[in-house]
Amino acid sequence: MKPLISLPLVVEGTNDASYISSMYEIEIIVLNGYECPKEELDYLKELSKKTKVLLLTDPDKAGQEIRGKLHQLDIRFVDLNIDISKCQKGNKHGVAECEKEEIHRVFEPFLAQKSNVSLEFSTNEISGLGLNKETRNQLCTKFHLGKCNNKKMAQRLNSLGVNKEAFLKEVQKLGN
Repeated sequence: MKPLISLPLVVEGTNDASYISSMYEIEIIVLNGYECPKEELDYLKELSKKTKVLLLTDPDKAGQEIRGKLHQLDIRFVDLNIDISKCQKGNKHGVAECEKEEIHRVFEPFLAQKSNVSLEFSTNEISGLGLNKETRNQLCTKFHLGKCNNKKMAQRLNSLGVNKEAFLKEVQKLGN
């Protein structure tokens, strides 16, 4: 069983997310370097009203830009700093290239015994609603979830503490 980090994590790219999720049970929000999709930033704004967010980016221009955007949007975050000398493979330097010991060092203060997120929604429940892509996108916009598949939707609804009744009412309204 992987150790649990109950605070959500923001990373630059999918390689970073894959690497971290191979070691920890954690919600990860990927901002795709300079791209920083508006939907993901909207989700982070909503999420940071409920909890702090961990930020782990490469020590480069894209990482600095992401940090700046989060500050600009008043998103509360804890900036995790990696020792870049322990994060190199070939010519690459960054989160996905970090030694596992360095990642464990950075996350150790945030290890949790159990999740502080109540699980109102399950992936199976969301899948059982039979949402088509258009309806799912409308729901993601309405509830500030960013772009989601069913698994991510369940996770983000839980993270934001969305009321199940209100969510199901909205599903009915959309006529799915």
